[in-house]
Amino acid sequence: MQRNDERRRRDGDVRLTCTDGDTTRTKGTARLNGAKLEVSWDGFGKDEFSRNTTRG
Repeated sequence: MQRNDERRRRDGDVRLTCTDGDTTRTKGTARLNGAKLEVSWDGFGKDEFSRNTTRG
């Protein structure tokens, strides 16, 4: 059994599980960079997300 402090993830850690078994983007770190959310995936690269500011 793991101790609580060993299981605890750092702030900003992201873990995903895909139902189809894909493991391309399963673990990474997220951070805000201005108005963008950057996710750096372990062994894959980086994705950037931004909000749509258009109001309809």
